[in-house]
Amino acid sequence: MPSHTVTFLNPTPLEPLLSDQDTSQVIGSALTYSEVYNDDVALQVAAVTKLTRNLFLAAVIPGLAYMHARAAGGQAAATNGGGKASLVDSLKKYVPTFVAGFVGMAMLRSVGDATLASSGQAL
Repeated sequence: MPSHTVTFLNPTPLEPLLSDQDTSQVIGSALTYSEVYNDDVALQVAAVTKLTRNLFLAAVIPGLAYMHARAAGGQAAATNGGGKASLVDSLKKYVPTFVAGFVGMAMLRSVGDATLASSGQAL
C-alpha cells in the first residue's frame, strides 16, 4: 500500500512537519503543532533541523557541481586549452550566487546576534 494511503487512513499529528519543503512552511506547521499540543520542543527541533538542512545545501550544491564538472572533465579541458583556472573563477563556476548570498547573510546575521548579545546593539 502506498505511504500516502497509509497516512491518509491513519494521520499523525506530525504529518505536516514531515511533508513540508519550504522553511516557512515547516516553521508554521511546527508553531501550530506546538500551540495545539503545548509542546515548544517541536518548534525548536523543526527550526534547527530545517536550518541545518539549508546550511548543508551550501556545501552540497557546489560539491555536486564540482563532481558533475569532473565527470565531464575531458570536454571542458579541451575547450579551455587545458589551463588551470584561478580560485575566483573556480568559485564562480561551482558556487551559485544564491548559495554565496545565503552563506553571506547567515554570517552577517551571526555577527549581528553576537554583537547584540555582547553590547546590546546589533552591528
